[in-house]
Amino acid sequence: MKNDRLKSILGIPYLLFLTIVVVCPVLILLYYAFTNGTGQFSMDNFVLFFTDSKAIGTLIYSAMIAIVTTVVCLLIAYPVAYILAKGDFKRGNVLLMLFVMHFWYFLSHPCGSILPFVLLH
Repeated sequence: MKNDRLKSILGIPYLLFLTIVVVCPVLILLYYAFTNGTGQFSMDNFVLFFTDSKAIGTLIYSAMIAIVTTVVCLLIAYPVAYILAKGDFKRGNVLLMLFVMHFWYFLSHPCGSILPFVLLH
């Protein structure tokens, strides 16, 4: 019982981080998507977007980049994860840290981070 309470308490920073980095930006995005310049509910943004041929081209291009990026990441991540999980390394934790560290650097470094943008806006 005490172990479950400890897990709940240790999950609070993760929940806070997820709320700040994921939930808040999505709510802001939805607000701006469904309102006009005066803050009233409107579907004009969607009508304008889906009737503009340049916007549709950009949407298709973005989707293709997302698909290619996902496939490349999966092709790299699954073998690395398998090797780290099944390999018998003396310093397995160090290797895992090297693979994960760049993600935390990306989140915390001011030049390449989305975190200051989310916190300041």
